[in-house]
Amino acid sequence: KRGGTVEITGSDLKIYPEDLEQGVFIGNQGSEVRVTTYMMNKPSILIFQVPQNVPGGEVYVKVKNKASKGTILRIGTFGTSLTVI
Repeated sequence: KRGGTVEITGSDLKIYPEDLEQGVFIGNQGSEVRVTTYMMNKPSILIFQVPQNVPGGEVYVKVKNKASKGTILRIGTFGTSLTVI
């Protein structure tokens, strides 16, 4: 739901939002929206608010980050599409 809260758990999740390549991105190929509001941003958990401008329908969630002081952008995609209402 737009404006709702999502929690992702795992490892190596922490992002550095000042680097515009990094973050949580929601949408489809070519129409991804970057998340701007994080309630928690830690290596093992990300809690964030779904932006209001995310397209409705089936979307994918991607986490793009770099290791601390790293230069290689890592991209992880949640394996199942989600439906945004």
